[in-house]
Amino acid sequence: MECPTCKYPVPAEWQLCRRCGAPLHHELEATRVTMPATLARRRSAARSAARSAAPAGATRSDPAEAPGVLRSSAPDTLLPGTLPRPDNLLPRLPGSSGARARTTVAELARKERRYLLVIAVAGVALTIGLLARWPVVFGSDTHPAASSTAQQEQARATSLLRTAVGGARTLFAPRRSFAQVSPSALRARSRDTPIVASATKAHRGEVSMRVTSAAVLTLATPADAQRCVFARDEPEKAGTQFVTVRTAECRAASAPATGWSSR
Repeated sequence: MECPTCKYPVPAEWQLCRRCGAPLHHELEATRVTMPATLARRRSAARSAARSAAPAGATRSDPAEAPGVLRSSAPDTLLPGTLPRPDNLLPRLPGSSGARARTTVAELARKERRYLLVIAVAGVALTIGLLARWPVVFGSDTHPAASSTAQQEQARATSLLRTAVGGARTLFAPRRSFAQVSPSALRARSRDTPIVASATKAHRGEVSMRVTSAAVLTLATPADAQRCVFARDEPEKAGTQFVTVRTAECRAASAPATGWSSR
């Protein structure tokens, strides 16, 4: 055929002339596709059978049930997803991946709870231990203020013991012995300082007394809640010696055997 504009010979299957671009007009009969009569009769018979099989008054709610719509009976084996990515185009086993994921999440949750419980128990134990050791570790004499307070308390306890020693020597002088010294007699000679027996725990401001021998008198008084100052008086030999011991039970009967020194 020829192009109606430039008269250029062109094949019949062209839609436009490749020389001038003019549209080519074809006969409709040459391009028309004729549907076989048997195919039309088959579609009409299938549509009629579907209408007769449907119950009266039933309405179609699913467009996929309409005649002529193809529907596959094969199960969906693709993972759900909005876009065709490589991860959701893989086949899956029904129920296996979901159950495995739920099991993994449950195991991780149990492990997390176990770790948190162990950390909480360890933290509580460390806190209790720190609180128990706080007075010993942080209440030591290394701090300047704590050291000054400890020295003042020890000086006060030593002064109280010197007062009791002075009263005891007034009782020792007539007989050259401490054998007759009692807590009440020593209190009367020590400016009414409270005197308790050797096995009695002395509190702040009190003095525990023990007649160790006729020539030795042992006294004790607390400097604070954790320290006790002891005094041992031997008028005829070494004089008065002192020692400080870290203990909460301040009794004259608990005097140490060593560590004594003059002050």
